[in-house]
Amino acid sequence: MKMTIGGNAFEDVGVPVLWGNYAVLQGPDGHLSIVDLSGPEAQLILLEDEPARDTSYRPVDGGYELLDDQDKPLISFRHTDTRLLEDVAGRLPACEISARGVRIGKSFFSGAMVVGGAVGIVADERSISVGGSLPAQLAPLVI
Repeated sequence: MKMTIGGNAFEDVGVPVLWGNYAVLQGPDGHLSIVDLSGPEAQLILLEDEPARDTSYRPVDGGYELLDDQDKPLISFRHTDTRLLEDVAGRLPACEISARGVRIGKSFFSGAMVVGGAVGIVADERSISVGGSLPAQLAPLVI
């Protein structure tokens, strides 16, 4: 896959940004799509800044809260001039994507190029890194 996210280039990378169990993708128009990789099959939950069909959500100021099967909030997504993802449970660092770069927690990536590999930028409960393999328990992202 070849993609630019927040001014960072990803080429021949399976998942450009892996935020917890979520693949974060950005189209050429700047809109985000999010794919949940935690189940047996990947599930699209946000498509071009809008909740995907079959995704439970509730509107909030400037965006949405994406809900689980029990209607409990999982992710807060806000879009103004930047796109902001927040884990409602507070386990993952916030992920903000703008034209200038990608900020995850206190780390800021701008103008980077990641070539080859399963994952470009990886953020989980413990760390943030560049490059890596897709964790075995996650479904593969097929585009």
